Amino acid sequence: MIDLLLVHPPSYYYFREEKRVYGPIADVVPSSPVYDMYPYGFFSITYYLLKKGYKARIHNAAALMVLDESYRFEDYLRGIDAKLYGVDLHWLPHAHGALEVAKILKKIKGEVPVVLGGLSASIFWAEILTKYDFVDYVLVGDTTEKSIEKLIMYIEGKGRLEDIEGLAYREEGRVKLNPPRKPEPLLNEYKIDFNYLFKYALTDDPLSFTPFSSFMNNPIGAVLVFKGCLYSCATCGGGRNTYMEYLGRDRVSFKTPDVVADEILSINSWSRIPVFVIGDLQLVGGEKYAEALVKELRENGFDAPIYFEFFYPPPHGLLEKIIKASHTVYLQLSPETQDEFLRIKFGRQYNNTMLEKFIERAHKLGFSRIDLYFMHGIPFQTMDVALKLPRYVENLYGQYKNSRIDVFVSPLAPFIDPGSPAFKYPFLYGYKLKAKTLSEHVDLISRSRTWVEMLNYESYYMSNTELAIATAKTGLELLKIKARYGIIDEDIARKQIEVIENYLESHGETIGIDKKIVVPFEELYETLDLGKLLRNPDEISKILINITRFGENN
Repeated sequence: MIDLLLVHPPSYYYFREEKRVYGPIADVVPSSPVYDMYPYGFFSITYYLLKKGYKARIHNAAALMVLDESYRFEDYLRGIDAKLYGVDLHWLPHAHGALEVAKILKKIKGEVPVVLGGLSASIFWAEILTKYDFVDYVLVGDTTEKSIEKLIMYIEGKGRLEDIEGLAYREEGRVKLNPPRKPEPLLNEYKIDFNYLFKYALTDDPLSFTPFSSFMNNPIGAVLVFKGCLYSCATCGGGRNTYMEYLGRDRVSFKTPDVVADEILSINSWSRIPVFVIGDLQLVGGEKYAEALVKELRENGFDAPIYFEFFYPPPHGLLEKIIKASHTVYLQLSPETQDEFLRIKFGRQYNNTMLEKFIERAHKLGFSRIDLYFMHGIPFQTMDVALKLPRYVENLYGQYKNSRIDVFVSPLAPFIDPGSPAFKYPFLYGYKLKAKTLSEHVDLISRSRTWVEMLNYESYYMSNTELAIATAKTGLELLKIKARYGIIDEDIARKQIEVIENYLESHGETIGIDKKIVVPFEELYETLDLGKLLRNPDEISKILINITRFGENN
């Protein structure tokens, strides 16, 4: 018996039985449209418990459903026993899948407790415990490792429920919430040794630990620099106000540069897969932090591609520091729109001059690529404004010929995040919400057959029909532009263009896009063979042996 099984659900549990039109809703994340990538907290919780002597396992049910037609979650459960089952309800698109998985867990495992956690669970904890009796507990907060440990101890007969920080539970017919844990200024004690986790997964259940379904062909690692935020962007559920109101976080807590470097190097010790640094370094010290981080990486021989994301165009000094991190360094920034007024209203407080100066500096310094992310459906955006994006992008490419700028666009889909300013005050941001409660979102996911139907909002400035058309048309024009400037392979672009043109020709002005047409995954991140990137050939044998034995052991 293990102490904890963490299960990651698909967005809609019955996606294999029912044909659905997913469209471009997951085009800018490294997972499929069923959102089969589990949250970063799974790594942290699992490693925290393992180093304390507990037995914990991650089971990515969503990814296994995508990878294996014969896989049945119910059959897997009958072959494993745990003291506690955890299900993530972090991203709201998992509302149906998370609750269905919890229901199945309770049906098969009976009295064994089921706990939900994550950002969305933290917001809807009262509704969960009031309406869904198959969920025993909800952990509220963004750093729940110690509370999970206390909950396991309680199940073993040690401690009291009321002493577990951030735990929501039922008592005498009422739901109760314990005060959340006060945020610690430093997160160093939650450092993750990914090399240890990798070896543990190989000997335990490697396919269960798969971060997302395409990981073996498109591997990428990630490290989390901090928790919390200083911004409150319109549709983001991870902003400052959301953290304060729902998670009890009134500050940004971070890992020091040496700890982040150790995590990156622990990935690099067994592979040369790209590593994504999650979080804008400007929020935790900027140039000084970056200099210390890069120094640690260089002194320890880091030699893999690395991504840095920014919420605001970084200064030249910071760029000069991070360009030295590796031989291949990528930058990511999300301007959201080319319209300066709408960008500032959204919460991105910079104009196009500042954006273009950042691009120019990065271009001159020789970064491997600069990724810019735009979004349709943001507050007050009209279809006319959305359709002007390709013209702005072509001007950028014309200015920086043969540069390594890449541009991506996706709709604001499927949901405006719960807890975000626009979710709390939709009218002030030009929206009407189609779903507000958790149960309403579950129903929306259940009955929607297209990505447009699943949207939890309608804008007063651009209809959902116009949003779908704008997404298709700008996607089409961007593909043509990128092919013309050599940013994307012409053959790939030609196939993508044909799909969109056929759609527009046959469907006209109707809603629904039946292909994942906006961003091919290989544009976002390198398509790599994980086996070729492993440093130790013996590890390849271990992977293959364990994978071939997967069916026998389960």
